Amino acid sequence: MKSVKWLKISHRDSNFRSYVQRLCDPIEQNIRMGLLYPPPWLKDRFKVVRYEDLAVSTVRIARELYRFAGFDWSTSVDKWISAHNRPANNSTAERSGYLTCY
Repeated sequence: MKSVKWLKISHRDSNFRSYVQRLCDPIEQNIRMGLLYPPPWLKDRFKVVRYEDLAVSTVRIARELYRFAGFDWSTSVDKWISAHNRPANNSTAERSGYLTCY
């Protein structure tokens, strides 16, 4: 398993599980609140996006997000997603920080 650099802790560390739990618990609580028991101020202002869905159906999910936020869709967004989502070769994948698939 490769290191996850932003975690600042190794998966081999004995505290890894509790560290990840501390990161994930608030996210899970926010999702539950937003989906199951949204307060009035949050109703219809909360959207959950799964990374897996975004990686597999990038344009579809991006369109949903634009619609949700009230933004107009542009063909330039399609072009940007095409240019950054699936690289033509591995050297492009290694240089870009915006790629979701290799």
